[in-house]
Amino acid sequence: MVQRHALVVSMKEIYGWLLIVALVTLLVIIVSYNRVRPSAFFPKWSTIRKIFRHNVRMLEKTDGQTSIS
Repeated sequence: MVQRHALVVSMKEIYGWLLIVALVTLLVIIVSYNRVRPSAFFPKWSTIRKIFRHNVRMLEKTDGQTSIS
């Protein structure tokens, strides 16, 4: 009887710790996808498009100026 009660208590403790670890992990995942994230690591698609358009425009300008006749 005492052994069974000790087993139930230890199982509850293990499940409690696992629940705490799962909640902390979930919190880390939610915070990592927040809008406060550093844009250097995860740039938005609009930022990538702007940079790409800027680079294309700069290449078009330099192509017109450096053409050799």
